[in-house]
Formats: sequence, structure tokens, C-alpha cells
Amino acid sequence: PARPPDANGWYRRAIDLAFQGQDGTSGIATCTQVTYGGPDLPTASVTGSCSDRAGNQSGTSSVPLKYDATAPQVTASPSRAADANGWYNRQLSVSFTGGDATSGVDSCAAPKSYGGPDSPATAVTGTCVDKAGNVGTGSLGLKYDQTPPAGSATPSRSGDVNGWYNRPLTVSFAAADAVSGLQSCPGAQSYAGPDAVAAVVSGTCLDNAGNGALLSVAVRYDATAPQAAGVPSRPADAAGWYNRPLTVAFQGEDATSGVAACTAPAAYTGPDTGGVSLTGSCSDRAGNASGTKTFSLKYDATAPLVANATPVRPPDRDGWYNGPVAFGVVGSDVTAGVAACPAVTYAG
Repeated sequence: PARPPDANGWYRRAIDLAFQGQDGTSGIATCTQVTYGGPDLPTASVTGSCSDRAGNQSGTSSVPLKYDATAPQVTASPSRAADANGWYNRQLSVSFTGGDATSGVDSCAAPKSYGGPDSPATAVTGTCVDKAGNVGTGSLGLKYDQTPPAGSATPSRSGDVNGWYNRPLTVSFAAADAVSGLQSCPGAQSYAGPDAVAAVVSGTCLDNAGNGALLSVAVRYDATAPQAAGVPSRPADAAGWYNRPLTVAFQGEDATSGVAACTAPAAYTGPDTGGVSLTGSCSDRAGNASGTKTFSLKYDATAPLVANATPVRPPDRDGWYNGPVAFGVVGSDVTAGVAACPAVTYAG
């Protein structure tokens, strides 16, 4: 052979073989020159002969050789099935195996990992080498998308008052995906409570690779009217009655959005009455109103009238009293009524 084997005793490309001879008398005239380029065989045989100058022909001589010029077949196999609709959305490994009918496979590339970039058509490629040194290439075509779709959640309207919602609303979801495409988004969702400073309405959109995007919007929701009540500026003066001016302020409580405003305080200075009602209300920051609330009071700023004072016994002699005498007092009051008329005594 014109050169040594290419690998492991195998030839993988055409090889020239020159037959040589010896002749002690007339000398060698010619010998066979052969080029072998196939077919692939593990035991190919090349034959040739020599002739001398006297025209004598040698017998046929054969030379065995191993020849393989065909690259091995390479199969690329994923470590797992696609995640969704033929798409991969997370890292995978691709291993390589080969087959070679003549010299056999010597080695294959180590498994390769793929984790991006996203692509609707990419390939992971690897090689195998047979014992003759031929290199075969195999690849796995795949679709890869590990990026969730991009989208948003949108309320059906803006807040009712001060950015707060005080009645039901709906939230719609929309998204797009630049690689595998959008598969689905949930339908619009209604929200009607409970009251919350930051109620979250959410939904998940999916792309064709199975990636999910959780889309959400936080809304301030308060559909509950505040509690309101009238509060007097001081306690009643006596027995639940007021006998001098007072002020009644309306105050409220709201657990969610807070109270925004209440009716201005009202002063009461009369007229006297056994039952008067002052009204007011409060509203919260979400625009809910408490409705009209009433504070009732009894008011009497007029002193009772003393009708008479009568001695409880007759004089001692001739119209004269010579010892202490008590007088009973009688009075009237048209509003609150008389509470007491204490007796008085005269003893000089």
C-alpha cells in the first residue's frame, strides 16, 4: 500500500497498491499497480502479479485489507417527549447513537443540553466516528419556547370614585406570544366583592408551548356604605334633657376605603321640645353614602313657673306664727315637666 491505514487498520479512502517482485536472471519488467476505492468490506482482497524481462509471468498474489469509506448513521434522541404540541419549554438533553455496517462505531459525541434561545425551528447536532475514522453527523430538529406570553389584565372601566370601585366590574385578559403563538386566555372575570384595599383579579394565558403567564390586576373595591351616627358635644344636663345650647356632629366609620366626609356639625339652641331630631350623613372615599341618620334629643332651657307657696299649718295666734313654719311649693313646666319643688321653712 502507498500509505498506512487511516485508522485502526482500516482504510477509509482510495488506496494505491503496488505489487513488487524479484527475478534473479532477467529481472522484473512490470508489476500490477492497483487503486482500491471500494466496496466497503471488512476483508477486501486485491490481487496482482509481476512479469520478468524474459516474459515469464508470476502467479497471482493477493493482499487483504479492511476498507470502509461510509460514514456511520447517527441518530439524535431527546431525553424526553415534547412538553406541549410538539414544543419544548424547558431544558432537555439530546444523546447520539450510531450504526455502522462495516467497521462498526468507535465513539459518539457526549449528550448535549439545550435550554435556548427560543426558536420555532432549531437543531441540536452531534457526531459519531466509526473505526475507520469516518465521521457521521446527526441532528434533532426541535421547537423551543420557554418564554411565557406577554399580556395584561384590564378592568372594564375606571374606578367609580377616587380610584375605588363601589359596584361590580369585569376584568378581561389579552396576551401575545412571538415564538410558539398564543393558545388561550380565560374569559372575562367578574368581581363583586369582598371589599378589599387591593383585591386581585387574575387569569392565566397559555402559549402553544405550554408556558403560562399569570396576568392580574389589583383593584380597590368598597361597596359597603359607612356607618354614621350623631355625636353630641357633651352629655345631657339632667335626666336625659339638655337645658343649654349644644352641638351635634355626625361621625362615621368605614373599614375599607375610609370616611371621606360627614355632614357639618349642627348647633341646637331651641326651641324647647320633648323630641327634636337632627339629621346628617357620611360618605366614604369610594363614594358610598350612609343614608340619613338621626340624632334625637330633648331640650328645655326655660325654668319652671312657681304657682304658689302655701304654709303647711295655720298661724299660732291671731294670724301670727311664733314658731318655724314650712311652706309647700307648687310649680309647673310645659316642656320637661316639674321634677321637684322642695319645701321651704321660715323661722325668722
